[in-house]
Amino acid sequence: MKILLVDNHEESLASLSSILKSHGYEITTAMHGAEALDKALHEPFDVIISDVLMPQMDGLQLCKAIKTHETLRHVAFIFYTASYLDPTDAALALSLGAEKYITKQQKPGVLLAVLQEVIRMQAAGLLAEPVLPSLPEDTVTLQQYNAHLIHQLEAKTLELQRLHEQLQKSEEKYRCLVENANDAIFLLDLRGRLRFVNPKFCELSGYTVSEAARLRFSRLLHPEDIASVMEYLSQRLAGEKPPGAYELRWLTKTGQTLTVDMNASVVVREGTIVGIQMIVRDITARQRTTEALRKSEERFAKAFHASPHAIVITRLADGRYVDANTSFLTWSGYTRDTLLGATAMALHRWVHPHDRERVAQLLREQGFVRDFGTQLLTRADQVREVRMSMELITLDDEPCLLSIIQDITERRHIETQLRQA
Repeated sequence: MKILLVDNHEESLASLSSILKSHGYEITTAMHGAEALDKALHEPFDVIISDVLMPQMDGLQLCKAIKTHETLRHVAFIFYTASYLDPTDAALALSLGAEKYITKQQKPGVLLAVLQEVIRMQAAGLLAEPVLPSLPEDTVTLQQYNAHLIHQLEAKTLELQRLHEQLQKSEEKYRCLVENANDAIFLLDLRGRLRFVNPKFCELSGYTVSEAARLRFSRLLHPEDIASVMEYLSQRLAGEKPPGAYELRWLTKTGQTLTVDMNASVVVREGTIVGIQMIVRDITARQRTTEALRKSEERFAKAFHASPHAIVITRLADGRYVDANTSFLTWSGYTRDTLLGATAMALHRWVHPHDRERVAQLLREQGFVRDFGTQLLTRADQVREVRMSMELITLDDEPCLLSIIQDITERRHIETQLRQA
């Protein structure tokens, strides 16, 4: 069974062709009515399935040409369209001799069922015999066709106007977002020239819009970063590098160096790469904060481990030990392996449990404890007189408790001896 498919949309043509071939039909395709008519005149077909709206010769003209041709008028003709949905469209198509009129709103299975029905009727000789129209009838049909075209043209014009208005609104929203963005946004052509910049670009770079139009992108890069950035952009253009932030140094008009994150997206028009859209965010302040935090943590770590006082850090949620300095390990008698992961309640071993409850109350009330006197047991069960200070801290985004323990046992003994002397 040979079928001629006619549709000026390649995707629709390929999709329907694949479906019909999978059901055993032999398929030939054409992109418009004129091409289809030429193929029909040189090759026999059992069925023609055609869209309506096409260039050069539309589906209605093709149907009329097929059904008024002496040798072609017995070919079954089915319309399959997404553009002409009005009942009058179907009536006009059927008046031209078409066997069926189906809209693409229906699933392909409907078309397959209709096709099988038409083929059965064709084999049984049950299809209506095409009649060559007389001149008056042909004139009426032409008038209907012209009215039909005018109606469709008006509908198409309204649809295009609606789409144009939607496009304008979309462009206005995009322009508003770009112009008010907190990131520098600009477009580069394939020669590295700036073709568009938003206000944030001017603020970040120090260049005006007119100055930016004369700039090469490399002028904005630190000399030591140019080669790596160009390699990154080449990989993006080749599709080898996935989208993502790329950190680099950015030079302003005054020569100031900023640290920025850059995202690059390929700009494609009609299937051709025409440039790159860049989004640049200033992370200089964030970098400085990160560096200051790193140095602060280094200083804390040095002071923590070098302190002569016993210092320990526990998680606030469950009281488990997170870290302890050498002085605490020496004082308590515990090894690091034994200590870490254990709970403070199990290892601190308060001599007076009510002191622990008092410390917990002070932490709840004021968030810290200063110079609290109590007695603790070491691993060797020695009772030690201590002064404790505690502070709530955050470590790796987790609430923790920093405890400093000063052993005053020997001092207490000396004070007692002096009082007794």
